[in-house]
Amino acid sequence: MTRLTSNAFSLFFTLVMALPAPAYAKQSEILIAAGEMPHLMSAKPEYSGAYNVLMQQVEKEIKQKFKLFYLPPGRAGQEFEKQHFDCLMPGQMSGMKEKNKRIASVSFNYARAYIFNSVKQPAISTFEALHGKVLATRRGFVYGNLEFDKEINRLEVNHIQQSIDMLKKKRIDAFVAYEPDIISILKNMPEPVVHRSNMVLHQQPEKIVCHRSEKTKAFVKAFNRSIKDLTRSGKLKEILGTEEIAR
Repeated sequence: MTRLTSNAFSLFFTLVMALPAPAYAKQSEILIAAGEMPHLMSAKPEYSGAYNVLMQQVEKEIKQKFKLFYLPPGRAGQEFEKQHFDCLMPGQMSGMKEKNKRIASVSFNYARAYIFNSVKQPAISTFEALHGKVLATRRGFVYGNLEFDKEINRLEVNHIQQSIDMLKKKRIDAFVAYEPDIISILKNMPEPVVHRSNMVLHQQPEKIVCHRSEKTKAFVKAFNRSIKDLTRSGKLKEILGTEEIAR
């Protein structure tokens, strides 16, 4: 899975992506396409979160040099597939072509997709309750093999906050979002606006997926060792905080 980038960085990434990887990175450096998620993983300090802290901690513990490039989630996946980057974060092997040419890390968290709607309405517990309604889903996101009922009117949006704003204006009836992506966004809101269904649409482990090579195999091995050490010490749980999704 790939899961918004600020306008301030758009030109920068356009310029970067116009260059072949060796032109702007050391050959041994691991280039990671990171799907930007405000308050979880972001290039902007005011929107950074648990995954930023996690990668800063990993960087202290492993020898391999890596660089994160924050991109809109859908584009991050596309650029990874074009082999403009060595790795994708977060990513998953399912749904990818040529799995034998990929390598994945151990999981450092989990993600689950739910339906969210207004607190002024009953929580949605069935797809039938969405018949004739407008449901917003994230552009570039996938929800496993889930296929939405044809009687549900789907509208694609770019980010979670857009879904929340449209819900407030009654332009949509509900939206799909992943936890942990939405957790800090809701936590930072002055009052409750949405609640979620207990129906899990899709769940998956959060991993780093890479194109298989000698340098990425070394990186994944070191990353795995770091995650295991952080898990044993309790540091991973501390870093993730409220963004930790129970397995």
